[in-house]
Amino acid sequence: MSITGRVAVTVDLEDIRSSDAASLREKISAAFGWDVLAGTGAGQANLMWQDTSTIGTGETWSLDLAGTMVNSLGGPVVFSKIKAIAVKAGDGNTTALTISRPAANGAAVFAAGGDALQDLDAGDAFLLTKKGAGITVTAGSADLLYITNAAGASAEASVILLGLS
Repeated sequence: MSITGRVAVTVDLEDIRSSDAASLREKISAAFGWDVLAGTGAGQANLMWQDTSTIGTGETWSLDLAGTMVNSLGGPVVFSKIKAIAVKAGDGNTTALTISRPAANGAAVFAAGGDALQDLDAGDAFLLTKKGAGITVTAGSADLLYITNAAGASAEASVILLGLS
């Protein structure tokens, strides 16, 4: 497997304000990115996975990063390190999603078990990169990532994971 590509966030904003006497302009442009190379070292990856799922009202999508996932080619996906996580809430969602590290057996995506990023509303996105050493995934003890949907309606979530086997 030879993975190459780019993981990036681009911000390009402009604020123009004018009056009879003057016109003011402020521009913010920034790009934060990582050019991914094939391999197992810093800045490299050799395993990727993506899926979109409908999560029922009040339910949790449990991602077993070192267990039961299968890629779009039908092969098993077992991460030893996670180097990038991208999550996007569906554009038509009417409930919010929460991304969390389970208290038991959670991968160290957040500082402590139970920590979370809450309220990903319709169209919101989350991106985390750890392109150096990555986040260690240990089968059976530190390999879960939860995406939980609030109560009220089903919601869609799209997830992309990049890392090492």
